[in-house]
Amino acid sequence: MEYNDMQLVKRHFFAMRNGVVAEALRPTASHYRVIFGLTLPQIAEVASSVPHTVEMAEQLWADRRTRESQLLAPMLYPPEQMERGEAERWVGEVATAEVADILCHRLLRHLPYAAELALGILDASEATPLMRYTALRLLRNLMPARRAEAAAAAAAELAADSPLTRSLCRNILELVEETC
Repeated sequence: MEYNDMQLVKRHFFAMRNGVVAEALRPTASHYRVIFGLTLPQIAEVASSVPHTVEMAEQLWADRRTRESQLLAPMLYPPEQMERGEAERWVGEVATAEVADILCHRLLRHLPYAAELALGILDASEATPLMRYTALRLLRNLMPARRAEAAAAAAAELAADSPLTRSLCRNILELVEETC
């Protein structure tokens, strides 16, 4: 029997599943219907065995029911093929801070317009707290090159006192102080 790429990915997830980790994640990731409990190194291992194409990444990104699909998708999207509108869409569709962290680290920071993307999101009045978190996380990934923008954005966001972004803002400001 021959499997398509998505079936192969799901078979990898199933083979690597970890019930203990999955149960520990359920309270914080309750909006996912399926949590296999894979660690990030395991997800990266799956990424090394499947095609890195826009189509595969989009198919996984669209699977909002499965935690690991959302984490794998940014690892497969070729950065040179992501246009700004697509990047903005993905930021708007981020479901959790964990997904935001991986999206920024594995994909968005490699985009030539990454800083402008982050600053544009932070300037947008309709940006949700999770979108703001994602933008700040992206600026954090761009340090030290974008230290001044990250510091200004973190200070402004810290004044808003959002529980979601508070710790990240403090981390950014501490890093700025350490590198000055």
